[in-house]
Amino acid sequence: MTSAIELLATSHGGQFVAAGLSERFVEIWNLESGQRTAELNTILDFGGKRLAISGNEATCVTGAWTTGIAAYDIETRTLLWHRKDIKHIQQVSVSADSSSIYCGLEEQKLLVLDITSGRTRGTLLGVRRVVDTPFSNALLLVTTRDCPSHLVRGSVEFEIERLSFSVLDAVFGSNFLCISEVRGPVRCFDLQTGKEFWRFNPKPGTNVGKLGYHAETSRFFGTLANYEEGGPRMLLQFMNGTPRTVVSIGEVWASQFCLSGAALVTSSGQVFNTADGSVMRTLNFPERQPSSAAN
Repeated sequence: MTSAIELLATSHGGQFVAAGLSERFVEIWNLESGQRTAELNTILDFGGKRLAISGNEATCVTGAWTTGIAAYDIETRTLLWHRKDIKHIQQVSVSADSSSIYCGLEEQKLLVLDITSGRTRGTLLGVRRVVDTPFSNALLLVTTRDCPSHLVRGSVEFEIERLSFSVLDAVFGSNFLCISEVRGPVRCFDLQTGKEFWRFNPKPGTNVGKLGYHAETSRFFGTLANYEEGGPRMLLQFMNGTPRTVVSIGEVWASQFCLSGAALVTSSGQVFNTADGSVMRTLNFPERQPSSAAN
């Protein structure tokens, strides 16, 4: 049978994964023990990226198109706050220091919310997504369509030209930033100069959808999918722009890098070691129930 999990969220260094298995319901799993630790009844609906977990693993955040954004205490499984006034949410993420929520809206703006109270700390116009890092004070502001993204490092700012209509993923390393785009390349940029360091061009019909970074080995990783023909996705390791296939991760709905880049968890429940492709453990995710035929 097929896994019922359709959406995954992890923090960079944490050992929990939030798994969305239907609209509203989210399960929290411990990647080290392989055990489910909580189930939350939330406002989550599918579309965009509307599920996030804080780096301190205290808070799970979910968004919806019409019913707003809400935060939940993972330990007590209770609602912390619910902003029903915020509509048309497309992207939800948590800052690296677990103090703020980045909430990207369809209306070409992004709200910065306090994770404890839900109050609005600021508004970024023309920004769809914010990517930050535990390694430095750098930020990537992913802008709306046809505009360059902005790499901000303290008082220094670099423009990064858009090569396609949408950024798929972005991740910071200690000294570099890696970006993948729809029907476009994976590019690596030097944080000190903003200059492109290397580029990988996937074969036509394929995308690198997810990116990860492992600080201990200073390696970037990605998941390669064939959006034209389908089939299994591949875990890649990048060595100065040259990809090495680590392992096939199967035909999965979703995947997320976790455990500080040392692992990749998929919607099938498998947790892969990014170094050698071995399966570290398998989470017993619920399976999709077949629909009953009408009489």
